[in-house]
Amino acid sequence: MGSLIRQLVRDRLGRAGAATLALLCLVALAADLLASDLPLILSRGGELYLLPAVTRPPSLRDQDNQRLKGELSRGKDGWAIYPLCEYGPEQQPEILRPPPASPDGRHWLGTDDWGRDVFARLVHGTRTSLLVGFCSVAVYLLIGVTLGLLAGYLRGGVDFFISRLIELGLTFPAFFLILVIMALLERSSIWTLIIVLGLTSWTGVARLVRAEALRIRELDFITAARAYGASPGRIMLRH
Repeated sequence: MGSLIRQLVRDRLGRAGAATLALLCLVALAADLLASDLPLILSRGGELYLLPAVTRPPSLRDQDNQRLKGELSRGKDGWAIYPLCEYGPEQQPEILRPPPASPDGRHWLGTDDWGRDVFARLVHGTRTSLLVGFCSVAVYLLIGVTLGLLAGYLRGGVDFFISRLIELGLTFPAFFLILVIMALLERSSIWTLIIVLGLTSWTGVARLVRAEALRIRELDFITAARAYGASPGRIMLRH
């Protein structure tokens, strides 16, 4: 792990990629603070709301930044600290011209066909993109490493069956297979997409792990582990 970090630090493109990923993670974590339809802090009617964009109190269910600004400007007691972008990703505010609107002082990147702020949707979309990316990779790594390790170490019929399964998975274009599966499902969600991506992307990992397991299982330390009575499960998980 230390050598990997040192190699990453020495590589200019690696540093740029790590910095970009870190920035995207920060944007995803702070999405509700950067773009929201409710203030960061609100004092209204003698009550103080901290991060109402995150907690979503029932008393502010029908409110947004624009309505609250109108109330406070009419002399009602209270104050508010607003986020960088004062629109939520699904908010459809009342606008003077039909959508899509071009960029202006209120909507930095304009609005889409439904009047929703593009910048707010971009910020909150970062969270969704990273969630799909990390979780789908975790799913196909789990499947690929497990099947590749079993095939490479146990060999025989297990290796034959898993190898044919890998070849079968490689014959189908992953993109079209994902589209077909998503179309056949009656209800699809982000978690459905994550599972489908994981189930259609594990073959490359399985081939790599199988090849490494075939190589390592013949080395002396594996032979020594067998001689000491280590079980196949212990050897695969530990060594």
